[in-house]
Amino acid sequence: MITFEKYKKICKIFNNKLKNYSTDPYFLAIKFLYIIKEHETFTKKYDLDFYKRISLVSYIFRASYKLIILFFLSIFLLFKKKNKIKFRLQSKLKIIIISHYISNNKTTDYDFYFGNLKIKDVSILRLLHKPILQSSSYSSKNFDYTEILNYNIGFIIHINIIFNLFLKSIYYFINNKKIFDDQISLEYLSISTFTNVIFYYYCSKLFKNNNFSKAICTYEGHPFERLFFLATETSLNNLEKTGYIHTPYSKLQNSAYLNLNKKTNPTKLLTYGDFSFYINKFEFPIKTSILGSTRYLNKKINFIDFNKSKNNNNNNNVLFLPDGIDSEIHHFLELAEILSKNFSNINFIIRFHPVSKKKFLQKAKKLSKKFNNFSISNNSIIDDSIRCKYSIYRSSSSIIQSIGYGCLPILYDVKGFVYPDPLFRIRSNILSFNNKSEVLEILKKINNDIYTQNNIEKIIKHINYLYYKIDSNNFIDK
Repeated sequence: MITFEKYKKICKIFNNKLKNYSTDPYFLAIKFLYIIKEHETFTKKYDLDFYKRISLVSYIFRASYKLIILFFLSIFLLFKKKNKIKFRLQSKLKIIIISHYISNNKTTDYDFYFGNLKIKDVSILRLLHKPILQSSSYSSKNFDYTEILNYNIGFIIHINIIFNLFLKSIYYFINNKKIFDDQISLEYLSISTFTNVIFYYYCSKLFKNNNFSKAICTYEGHPFERLFFLATETSLNNLEKTGYIHTPYSKLQNSAYLNLNKKTNPTKLLTYGDFSFYINKFEFPIKTSILGSTRYLNKKINFIDFNKSKNNNNNNNVLFLPDGIDSEIHHFLELAEILSKNFSNINFIIRFHPVSKKKFLQKAKKLSKKFNNFSISNNSIIDDSIRCKYSIYRSSSSIIQSIGYGCLPILYDVKGFVYPDPLFRIRSNILSFNNKSEVLEILKKINNDIYTQNNIEKIIKHINYLYYKIDSNNFIDK
């Protein structure tokens, strides 16, 4: 994890670098440059204390190795389905949406992020972005205009991209000597940079060959988002460039706010709900309107029903909600062992993030065999939350859903370090602990009212009005 001072220093370094090369798609494609937010996934690769410049010999060796990987990857991509450029979109209003590939059963006309995409008199092309090595076997049965990006735009173009990346890498290494510049020169040759440039090339041709009226993509601060907006410059139309913010930003969200230039900034934001808290943090003027969210809770919760469900729950169940970060999961498993040992009268259930479940499953199974009151969840977040009185969390946004279905939050805090608490705006109302003795004291009172009515009501109010019901007609508002 990282301290606040180091986080701000790293943000300043890389934000300035991005602004200095804000129209170069090859530079903008480098994932290493983007500090999205204070999540450990985005900060663990930057070490100010032990930074050491790469020597010329080391650069040559490492760059050569990366070039070989990119060459063989370009051959591998030839066996992927080639992405087409032209689509027959019939409606007068034509929209292109960049979303994320989740699984084959999520490629219907209902999108995981944007909801229902069947809108009368509107043609929507949906391009699904995914990791380059992730497999997919989608055939359009329910939604005619869904394209999964396979990154195959032709071997000659791939080689041309690799050659340009190689030249830019050498030039940058020779001419830039500040902190992290040598690492950036190597990141030109990373797989993620290569695929981001392919994404830019493909989107540029899409805009050149199709008369889209609007261009929409999820907007958190990733490189592909800026490249998508930059690619609209090839369009003959004056497009509306829209970023969709599908979930609240963290307290220290960073790269999404940056004013790189008009070509790479969105001109409008669609949001999950009330976004007014964050709007002044943007470095450029931006219009906003509410689209809503697929995470909207259909039933509003109130204090009476919420309290009644807790009192009617005869089981003392506590839910663990670690995020998909290795260090955080280790902390939660260690905590689970301590609490399971000390509170035989409480049942502890752990929910793993999908990307981490396989990696930590064996360790968790050993704990479940050792302690009868510890188990691994195979249920939905809704079922788990209904069964439990409290959810212990740190960075996972699942806590929002968990509260919506009856759990009160307990924050596993880490003093002196930054992390993205999804409930940071109501942190003063959240019960928290920082060490073993504090959590033991909290759980000794599990059968008592450890939350005041005032705090519960403030938590419920925040959750009830966080996400608005999604309305796809907002795609076409004027």
